[in-house]
Amino acid sequence: MSTGPQFIRFLWPIIAALRDVGGSAPPRDVVDSVVKALAISDDERAQTTKSGALRVNNQVHWARNYLVWAGLVDGSHHGRWELTPEGMALSLDEQSPSTALDLFKKVRATRAWDATSAADDADEDNETPTPVDAEDSAEVSLRNSVRSAVLALSPSGFESLCKRLLTELGLAQVQTVGKAGDRGIDIDGHLRVSPVVSFRVGVQCKRYVEGNKVVPHQIRELQGALGPFDRGIFVTTSVFTQQAEEQASLPGYKPIDLIDGERLIDLLIERNVGTKQVTLVDDEFFFRVQLISCRPG
Repeated sequence: MSTGPQFIRFLWPIIAALRDVGGSAPPRDVVDSVVKALAISDDERAQTTKSGALRVNNQVHWARNYLVWAGLVDGSHHGRWELTPEGMALSLDEQSPSTALDLFKKVRATRAWDATSAADDADEDNETPTPVDAEDSAEVSLRNSVRSAVLALSPSGFESLCKRLLTELGLAQVQTVGKAGDRGIDIDGHLRVSPVVSFRVGVQCKRYVEGNKVVPHQIRELQGALGPFDRGIFVTTSVFTQQAEEQASLPGYKPIDLIDGERLIDLLIERNVGTKQVTLVDDEFFFRVQLISCRPG
């Protein structure tokens, strides 16, 4: 008996996660909530697609697309996932893997796939999800390009990137203090929270190859190296295991803020670090202006 693609397991958890926060949330928050709700293992969280994106994240986005096509999630809000009235009213108590498969089959049967999308759609778990609009398509392409550029950096180049980003995020007096292979602090900086109060921050940067994860002992090593620092930041191209995330906020240790690969891409794009904004002529606007000028009266 067919069970459908792996991503359909995320259909109902997405709706539950959105409902828990009032019906609308940024995509990353939804992904994090769903991954925790389903207790996705650290090994599975670290798996990547051919483009280098996290496979689980990719599957959650596929599930969101099907919910949009089914009319349960509003696809018109860029940068936020929002339930439609139908999504808010859906009885989750009546949903199951069987009803998720039914929704998948219904969307596949009613949506007008062209030859290209149908070929891609047959392998949703391995490919970048088909976006629901052109704006999403551009964002997916940009994220993949930024990810490839970051992963192509050398370890020292990655440290330089982190310095630039942290400066954009408000750290002052940022300087490199570590050496290649150093298991301690790579970057030293100060975060000023008021005219008279600042925190000294120690940063560790780990550019990892595909499949590597940041585990608890690496967090403990950074905590042990913080000495004169008030808090730490751990930046990686990979993911943190759940135990590593817990270790970073354990009482009795100096707190460590975590920036994983997906969050790193978010910040680089948000702060225009390594990206450029391009302004184009809006031909449609000028066409409308010309039409208006030609109307009588």
